[in-house]
Amino acid sequence: MLSNHSVKSIESSIAYINTTMSTCDKDSKKREFFLNDLRKLHSQLKEAKSRVIIGFDKKDNAKVYITTSPYNGYLAIYVEEKPSGWYAERFNIEAGKTREVVYDGVQGWFGNLEFTVTFKTAQ
Repeated sequence: MLSNHSVKSIESSIAYINTTMSTCDKDSKKREFFLNDLRKLHSQLKEAKSRVIIGFDKKDNAKVYITTSPYNGYLAIYVEEKPSGWYAERFNIEAGKTREVVYDGVQGWFGNLEFTVTFKTAQ
């Protein structure tokens, strides 16, 4: 299950749910709901810790990573905590290169990605 959240953000959510769950009765529906959320979060945490980091956003140091898109199986580039997901083959991923991207054009939300590795995709 692909999540765009950072490891820190996911760990914070897990801590919050564990604290909240400690106030629930052991047999309550609410506790069951929290347990399901915890399973999802632990799966997301495992995925987040195994990401292939290829750079960062120069504006806030958010990590840039590459993975297979859950929608179509192509390699895609994502930025943690940002609305992102671009086909990797459209990028020239070389160490030291930068690329301006649009997170949300309506809001005027742009990023400036800097790659720290060279990554070639089969085109």
